[in-house]
Amino acid sequence: MFLMFGFVILGGLTVFFGLQIRTERTIAADKVRFAQAEKDIEDISADIVATVGEPLEIKKQQYCSRPNMKYGQGGTACYIDNEIFSPLRGNDIIEQYQIISGTIQKRWDLLDVEKSENLSNIIDFGKIDNSIDTKIFETYGTEDKDLQCRATYKVVHIQGIAKSLSADLSCNAAVAEPVY
Repeated sequence: MFLMFGFVILGGLTVFFGLQIRTERTIAADKVRFAQAEKDIEDISADIVATVGEPLEIKKQQYCSRPNMKYGQGGTACYIDNEIFSPLRGNDIIEQYQIISGTIQKRWDLLDVEKSENLSNIIDFGKIDNSIDTKIFETYGTEDKDLQCRATYKVVHIQGIAKSLSADLSCNAAVAEPVY
């Protein structure tokens, strides 16, 4: 009986330490995933700057969150984001959008393009009044299939005049523990 009890305890400890090691490996893999995503976004941002010129501003964010749900909390997800505000070159917003999108596609695979409901076609992008939130969304595939990456474009108006094109590059994924 003592022998059986010993096997039960040994088995329980083996499972406990096995799960602990797997969790530590998952956390380490998440950190590597987001370090690579950060590098990719920084490299793409540098490519965009080299292609369209110095930005007016770059906003960067890195954070993790756990949404509250009715009976507890949801899973943890982490996000990395660079928003680049490029001054408009000339008056052709569509051309600049295509240049930036093409720059991103040199590193990531374009999977899907969506647009705001109020945008009948991409040619009208930037012509709509600035009081209306008009965006183009591109979803990208990366080498890491668990990472969801996208670019969101919007035209920034100042006093009713289109002044810059915002390209917001972001990636997110579910994680075992917060990375940031």
